[in-house]
Amino acid sequence: MRVTVWLFVFLSAAVAITPAHSKNAPAFWITWSANSYTAPHFTGKALPVNGSVVTVVFELIENGQVVNLASQNVRWFLGTVLIQQGRGMKEFTFKAGGSGGARLVRVDLPNFRDGATLVKSVQIPVVEPQVIINAPYVKNAVAPNELVLQALPYYFNVRRASELLFSWNVNNEAPEGTTSRPENLTVTLPMGIPAKSKVFIEVEVENINNRKEATRAQALFTTR
Repeated sequence: MRVTVWLFVFLSAAVAITPAHSKNAPAFWITWSANSYTAPHFTGKALPVNGSVVTVVFELIENGQVVNLASQNVRWFLGTVLIQQGRGMKEFTFKAGGSGGARLVRVDLPNFRDGATLVKSVQIPVVEPQVIINAPYVKNAVAPNELVLQALPYYFNVRRASELLFSWNVNNEAPEGTTSRPENLTVTLPMGIPAKSKVFIEVEVENINNRKEATRAQALFTTR
C-alpha cells in the first residue's frame, strides 16, 4: 500500500515456567503452549487471548529420569474446578476464557507413594491482541523520503495473516489502493515538506472471523 504525503512498541514478555525442585521428592517439569498467531520470526512465547486453545504438559523427574506414570491417577484443575482425570494423563487442553489476567492450572498426583499427593500449579497469562508498527527511525525523526512501515500483529485467534484485516490511516485519512501485503505501508514524504512537520500513522488490526478481536497502534513522526 503506497500513499503520498509516522512507532509504538509494546510486547508482552514471554512467561517461563520453572519446575519445582526438592531434595526429597520427584520434581515436576511443566510447560504450556497456546495456538494464538504471532508475527513471523517472533521467537518469544505465543500468549493466549480469549478463546485460544492452551495445552499444558508435564513430566515427573526423579534422579534425572522420567517417572513412569502409566498406572498413576492424574487430576487436572482449572482454578479450583476438577476438569479431568485419568491414569497417566500428562496432557491437559482447555480454551482460555475472559479478556485478561491469568488462569491457574493445577495438576495433582494423589496417593503417589505412601499416600502422599504431589501437586504442581502454574499461572498462565491471558492477554489482549497487540500490534506493533515497525519502522527503523531513531526517535521517529525522518527525512523526506520513502518510509517503509510494517504492522506486526501478536496474539490473535487465527492461523495466518490473511485472516487479519489491516486498516491504515495517515494523518487521519485512509490511503487509497490495495496491496497483496496489507500489513505493509509505504509513505512518500515530498522533498519540499517543511522541517518539524508531523506525520501521524495509525493501524487497526481485526480478526476477520471475530471483529471484536481487534487492536490498534499509533505513531507520530517528525521531519528533520
